[in-house]
Amino acid sequence: MNGVQIVNTMHSLQKEEGSSIENLYKKKVPFLMIFKNPLGVQSIVNYVQAAIMHGQVQVRADAAFTFKYILDFAEPTAIKKEIVKICGALIRVVNDKFPQDLKLQIFLALKLI
Repeated sequence: MNGVQIVNTMHSLQKEEGSSIENLYKKKVPFLMIFKNPLGVQSIVNYVQAAIMHGQVQVRADAAFTFKYILDFAEPTAIKKEIVKICGALIRVVNDKFPQDLKLQIFLALKLI
């Protein structure tokens, strides 16, 4: 099982059980190397922001879930310039008429900020 499959499995478990992300994994490292550099954060945030703004409902939920990972594993100094983009995208989508599952993922991501 590679890393992507593990994340997808954890995401599926969260949906089925309704449990929070804190129960699905234990953070063993303070940050990921790609998220230590502001350019690494920026490169991922731009794609996730486009997905949450223009994707279908499931894509938007996955994008909100991805924002949670970015916020959890990024260095605070690296994410500093992107935090407005992240918050803005999440708040715009939460105000639209979307299912509760999507709004839950968005609120959980905003909680990390």
